[in-house]
Amino acid sequence: MIIKMTDYYIFLRGINAGGHHKVPMEELREVLREAGYENIRTVLNSGNVGLEFNETSLDKLETTLEASLESTFGFPIPVMAREADRIHTLLVENPFQQASEKAKWLVTFLKNPVLQHEEEWDSAGMEIVHHAPDLVCWMLDLDTTGTPDGMKVMEGWYGKKTTTRTWQTLQKLVRK
Repeated sequence: MIIKMTDYYIFLRGINAGGHHKVPMEELREVLREAGYENIRTVLNSGNVGLEFNETSLDKLETTLEASLESTFGFPIPVMAREADRIHTLLVENPFQQASEKAKWLVTFLKNPVLQHEEEWDSAGMEIVHHAPDLVCWMLDLDTTGTPDGMKVMEGWYGKKTTTRTWQTLQKLVRK
């Protein structure tokens, strides 16, 4: 019986930030290898991982990985998984094509699919450029006076079951 491996990107929330919840990438890769994941690639030190596995359910993959990581590192680590094809398609379609290059381009992944948020952006310097049930692409204009804390705004709308990455980080992860 041939088991087809699927390529996934995994995003760990809240690790290695400000000296809290330290997860060394070499140790993370070893934990993932021991759990049966293959072709493991990490990018930066903030929990961006590419890997292959024979799981077809994102929920099951996330739940299993969260339990394994908490057992290993001693604290809960929220996991957001996406099939690699989803991220590749997003990068090819590039919702930031008409966006200002002076702005910071961000993608917030949503744990629970949601409908498009109906509220108006009331924060100067922030703009949603693309909204899907599983993610939001948005810009943060760093030249705007009084630029808001965009992550807090996103958490206010979508809750803490989100994680945000820069567009450049996603590009690096796919290239690796």
